[in-house]
Amino acid sequence: MSDLQGDLKETAASLSVAIISGGSVDASLGAVAKGDKGDKGDKGDTGNVGADGKSAYAVAVDHGFVGTEAEWLKRIENVRQVQYADIYSFPKVGNPDIVYIATKENATYRWDDDSLKYYCVGRDFNAIEYISGGNANG
Repeated sequence: MSDLQGDLKETAASLSVAIISGGSVDASLGAVAKGDKGDKGDKGDTGNVGADGKSAYAVAVDHGFVGTEAEWLKRIENVRQVQYADIYSFPKVGNPDIVYIATKENATYRWDDDSLKYYCVGRDFNAIEYISGGNANG
């Protein structure tokens, strides 16, 4: 019996080495050689079109703007905009009177003095492949 256990241990070890190294295994041992990779499958459905997002005014209110939509429009009337390659190129501390554009992302950001961070307020939504996590519906 001890001879049989030794043979099983050696066989299992050689099977493991063959499988890990990508080699084929003798079919008489109950394993099948690795085959070629199959063709790529068809692209799936695009899915349903989502609901329209919030307006810039609604986003501003959500992030602390107090005032009417007319006051919001007056405030942003003279807002300057600056372009950078991406958000990582923005100044560490922004200016709430400047709209920051990340050209590689095709996205627009604003600086919030209270939270000391940039918020994305506009983006090319056709470029988004999927949204993962968070509270995407409001």
